[in-house]
Amino acid sequence: MYGRQYHNKRYCIALFLVSFCFSTLTYAQPDMQPLGPNIADKGSGYYHFRVNDFQSADGARHYRVWTAIPNKAAPPSGYPVLYMLDGNAVMDRLPEALLKQLADHSPPVIVAIGYQTTLPFDLNGRAYDYTPMPGIPREGSENNPAFSS
Repeated sequence: MYGRQYHNKRYCIALFLVSFCFSTLTYAQPDMQPLGPNIADKGSGYYHFRVNDFQSADGARHYRVWTAIPNKAAPPSGYPVLYMLDGNAVMDRLPEALLKQLADHSPPVIVAIGYQTTLPFDLNGRAYDYTPMPGIPREGSENNPAFSS
C-alpha cells in the first residue's frame, strides 16, 4: 500500500516537472512581423488622420503619434480624447467598423502613441518608456510620505 502511494506521488512530481520544462514554450509573445498599411494610410469615412514623428530630447528614441479626428462637427464642449499606447499595434488593428460605431455616438479624438518602426512594438523603447527608473520615488507609490504613518 505504501509503495503504491509513493509511486503515484513520484509519478505526479515527475509529470509536473516535465510539464514545467515545456511551459516556457507557451509564454505569450507578440507577433513581430512587419506591419503593412494601417487605417491611417488607407483612410476612413468617419475620421481623418494626422501622423507626426517626434524624437526624445537626447535623440535616442523615436516616436510616432497618430491623431484621428472625427469628420463629424465637434460638440460645443469639444471632443473627448482617447489616448492609446502601443500605437503601432493599435493602428494596425483599428477597424473601420469600430470608427463607424464611435462616429455614430459622441466620437472621441483618438491619439495613438507608438514608435517610428514598421514592427508592432519597439521592444527596447517600450521597456525604457514603461519601466520606472530605479531609485526615483514616484508620486502615489509606496515611497510617498503622504501614505506612511
